Amino acid sequence: MARQMTATHTGLPFTLTDGGPRFMPGKDAVHDSMAWHDLDGDGVLDLIAIATQSGNYEDTDHELVAIHLPSGNVGWRALPGEVSKKVSIVEGVVIASANSATTLRGLDPRTGQQVWSTSLPDVMKEDPFDGDDRAPAIAAVGAGLAAVECKDDTYHLIEARSGRIMKSGSGQFKALGAGVPALLAITDEDGEKVEIWDLARARCIVALKDISQVRVVPGPGMFGVIYHGALVPEGAWGVQVRIFDQASMNELGKCTLQAQATPGAAKRKSDDDDDDDNDKPEIRVGDGEYDIVGGCILAGNRLFFGSRWHGDCYMAQLVANQTCATRVMPAVKPGFKFRSMVWCSPVIATAWQKEKGTEKVMVVGHDPNTLTPVWQVEDLGGRHLDRVLHTSGTAILVPYNPGANQNEYNQTTNKCSMRHIDPASGAVVTEYPVEDVECVEMHGPFLCGAPTYFSGGVPIVYDTNRRERVL
Repeated sequence: MARQMTATHTGLPFTLTDGGPRFMPGKDAVHDSMAWHDLDGDGVLDLIAIATQSGNYEDTDHELVAIHLPSGNVGWRALPGEVSKKVSIVEGVVIASANSATTLRGLDPRTGQQVWSTSLPDVMKEDPFDGDDRAPAIAAVGAGLAAVECKDDTYHLIEARSGRIMKSGSGQFKALGAGVPALLAITDEDGEKVEIWDLARARCIVALKDISQVRVVPGPGMFGVIYHGALVPEGAWGVQVRIFDQASMNELGKCTLQAQATPGAAKRKSDDDDDDDNDKPEIRVGDGEYDIVGGCILAGNRLFFGSRWHGDCYMAQLVANQTCATRVMPAVKPGFKFRSMVWCSPVIATAWQKEKGTEKVMVVGHDPNTLTPVWQVEDLGGRHLDRVLHTSGTAILVPYNPGANQNEYNQTTNKCSMRHIDPASGAVVTEYPVEDVECVEMHGPFLCGAPTYFSGGVPIVYDTNRRERVL
């Protein structure tokens, strides 16, 4: 059969391959039942997915299948009746859950041959990283390690090439935000203590005992750990940034952030506001989120960060071991709140959502030296999305879904897509139709879209360098 065109019930065209018409769908915005890897070195991404004849979520007829995208041919099949629901690729090894998620199997991505098998102490969790929906159940965390959690509240770090369990403990992983490889946060069972580990050197670099929020922001040759909590043991709470050299992972200094009122910027009301303190400026750190960039350190030690939950973004000039004034960056357009940011040379792009009335998303490109807006793209849609900015490194991808409160493609009412923005000019150069703007992710230059739940569809892939569809 190889490649044949068909369409989903919504009207979006799909390519059927010899892999069949049914694959396990991705969980929310993460394809943790699909792995993407160039299997034959031809420069085009290939697909390793969990196929199912019945479409059932339960482990009844699942099989792991590798598909060569240019031809649509099946390269290999593996673990029939054994593979469970989750698959990933870590350090060039396919890692799949098996035997009702009580076992992990490592496979050679070129042949599908098993290279190791590791039993877990309990059934693997499908929602790790403190329940962050974007976190895959088998997560590549750097230093050649895969991270999984089990239902008995234990975590495990597994060497991808050998299957050996390198570190285990009670507690769970916590998302820190994208941008710093081989950095992992682990919380205790009660979630009151957080340790941040340098996985490459197998050492804890930060231990926080009394905090409410923590996240990481990358920078040129450094990164910052921002947290809201006790600044000294048993002391008053505040917001602090600890700066680390990325090469050595050694701490360079601490900066305490102090909120500074910004003329014309009204304090934003949220559910956890204390009514007596509504007129006081406040820094809202926001927790880290898996694979979402919400801040960065710019040249000149300037900290730029924000949280989509609180609607504001902030700017501070960092000076080691001093208190640093932190001001709210005003919205480029009144009535919009901050949602996300991402670096894509030559700009920093921020996303803003209209607070009242008809929902709209606006993306703004900022000069990284002055943070002055140099372009903006308006009315993109992106309603109720966890992630509204994606980048390949040379392109910015944002959701376009014009139908009111609809994220799914529909041939007659809502032809949603991902719009490709040129980071230099802000021009929309093309768009890529997808079944659901929540179920997408980037793998290098390739934009991968997964089917939604119960759609019966198969994945879709675009090469954003060539601006063409490859699956």
